[in-house]
Amino acid sequence: MTLLWMTLLLCTSVIVYAGTRLSKYGDMIAEKTGLGGTWIGVVLLASVTSLPELVTGISSVTYAWVPDIAVGNVIGACVSNLHRVPKFCRLGCLRYVKNKGQEG
Repeated sequence: MTLLWMTLLLCTSVIVYAGTRLSKYGDMIAEKTGLGGTWIGVVLLASVTSLPELVTGISSVTYAWVPDIAVGNVIGACVSNLHRVPKFCRLGCLRYVKNKGQEG
């Protein structure tokens, strides 16, 4: 049980470290290329968040010969995004309208 918690702590530390480095390097790339920080953030964020699905899909087909897992992963990710994105957009719009009402 202690090994499980230590593994969790190690993985969490690696994710936090990598995330802060990614943010720092994203700012540096945006500054050196002249592209906006938002554009670099969107591209890096999209790339990094798509890597687990990509690795799962490729490994399920090449190593395990189970293409159903890859298809299920893609469909599941799409359904999840279709379910969550409108909720976040609606939440953002409600906050914007609420803040505008308090200003005027």
